[in-house]
Amino acid sequence: MKISFNKTITLGVVIGLIVIAVFVLGIVWKSGSFSQSIDMPSLSASKAAPEPVNIQALGLVQLLLEEDYLSALTGSQTSVLGEAKLVKPLHKVSSTTLAAQFEANELVAHYRFGQSTLAVSGYVTGVRENASGKPVIELEGTQPMFDVQAETSVRHKQLAFALRSGDKALLICDLNGYVLQVLHLKNCAPPHVREDAERYATKSIQTLHQWLIAGGAPTFENDQHGDLSRFLASLYLLGISLPADSVCFAEQVELSRECSEIVTKIAFVDVLDALKGRGERWFEWLAISTEGLPRVK
Repeated sequence: MKISFNKTITLGVVIGLIVIAVFVLGIVWKSGSFSQSIDMPSLSASKAAPEPVNIQALGLVQLLLEEDYLSALTGSQTSVLGEAKLVKPLHKVSSTTLAAQFEANELVAHYRFGQSTLAVSGYVTGVRENASGKPVIELEGTQPMFDVQAETSVRHKQLAFALRSGDKALLICDLNGYVLQVLHLKNCAPPHVREDAERYATKSIQTLHQWLIAGGAPTFENDQHGDLSRFLASLYLLGISLPADSVCFAEQVELSRECSEIVTKIAFVDVLDALKGRGERWFEWLAISTEGLPRVK
């Protein structure tokens, strides 16, 4: 009996120690001390960007993107956005000339104007609302019965119906089609070109900022081939490679001549050399290759 009693006590002590050990381990595991005690990397550390996002560099990227957008509208061969067909060039033409081109040869006119954003000027012959509730501004064509039909969005309704017959109008439009000798345009809007560039750049910079923080695959719209993401990443690295007192970081609404002269002389390989490994870490974080990146233009 004595021996069995001692065995019972010993077994009880062992079970008690195991219970206490499991309890303590549970607390340590929940607090994170367990993983740290065996040098396991923390999840937050493995998901941290190479360095904090540089807001000054983001501001410079926005200005550079606006200028490239405007260059693309002019059909400039130096525009990265234009070369990648992310922004269509702006083609200035009168409504009568445009209608005459389609009347003469529809296929040739489609080839000439179909890939461009059109800046169409002409005299207003009327304004109406189509079946979709969108305003349509009718512009002078080659014949009175075949006016050019310029469809706008509902948000431009007040502006459209403020026009009167005989007014001269200028609209930024896309080609919609040529049906029964009538030329149709769509997405027409007042010519706020600078505002459009700012809007495009602002939206892109917001996505870039999120991408720099989160890493991984980019999520830019209409960027199936990755041209925009690679361009923006290269511009950002250009920005962080410049000294903090660079003229490019001075407060400016538009890109200054001094800053433009600086960035146009920099090849991307020089940016990577100046960053001494930081550039490669950023591109690894952003999951894109450094090969074939464009020279800043």
